[in-house]
Amino acid sequence: PEGHAPPPPRLVETTRTALMLCTQYSYAMEGPRAMRSLVALRRLPPAQPGTLGYAGTVVLGAVTNAPSDLETLSHSDDGLVAAIASTLASYRWEAEGDIRRAIRAAERALAGLEQHDIAWLTALARGRLGELYLQVEGAREVREHLSAALPTLDRLGARNDAAGLRWWLVLASVQLGDFDDAERWRASVVAPGALAEQAGAHGYDLAVLAELDLAKGDVDAGLERWRAVVAAVTDSSAAALWGISLDRDPWVMEARAVTVVAHVQNGRAELVSDVAAELSEQLAQLLADPVENPPPYL
Repeated sequence: PEGHAPPPPRLVETTRTALMLCTQYSYAMEGPRAMRSLVALRRLPPAQPGTLGYAGTVVLGAVTNAPSDLETLSHSDDGLVAAIASTLASYRWEAEGDIRRAIRAAERALAGLEQHDIAWLTALARGRLGELYLQVEGAREVREHLSAALPTLDRLGARNDAAGLRWWLVLASVQLGDFDDAERWRASVVAPGALAEQAGAHGYDLAVLAELDLAKGDVDAGLERWRAVVAAVTDSSAAALWGISLDRDPWVMEARAVTVVAHVQNGRAELVSDVAAELSEQLAQLLADPVENPPPYL
């Protein structure tokens, strides 16, 4: 609709969905703040309780105005309200380093969504649990959730998301020492470079393969891949898209850090002395001059 004119009745829910997505992505990239999409969302006719539109409006309004309400809403009797609030809470706890609490929140989100027949959101909730369990070496839980999510993603044609889950299943198999299964999942990635198409994910597939090489005892190949990861993220950083400089891109710093650690652990530190020097300077600068109001993902 033009200007401030309300949408016609037949487009109300479509408009609500679009505004919810705009608000959610702005929140993810820039943190809770006043935004035009949220104002427009509040001007729409009230959504019917028990619907996704109602749940999204309630949770997004609470996050923006009173973030402390998020925990209360994550325990709501309304399954969709609890699911959306718990999903956001899981990112909050992960950012604060409390992975176990993040997992509990993500499990509440999945439980809330399973009360409804929304296959896409249920698959995303399982993907969220998979990435969290990977951080605590819960490889069996990773297999359970991601294997259940993949058929939905494949059916919907979500190629990049499905590729990401398959790479995570490679990592889960590495954690279990099941290299045959790791190779099977590796071979199932339809487009090996698919993740590179997503902002900030350049070199991710190389990183997973590097870990597989190292776990199988092929140190030279694994370390060579990690050095290739550093080159890939440095040349193709998406930092500018989010308004941050290359030297503050978290994926660049993480890739450099893991590369240095892998080389030191295998007695090859001299091969990455330049990377170690750059990383040390980078981290010192970040401590001396922290990013103000960083987006949640950072």
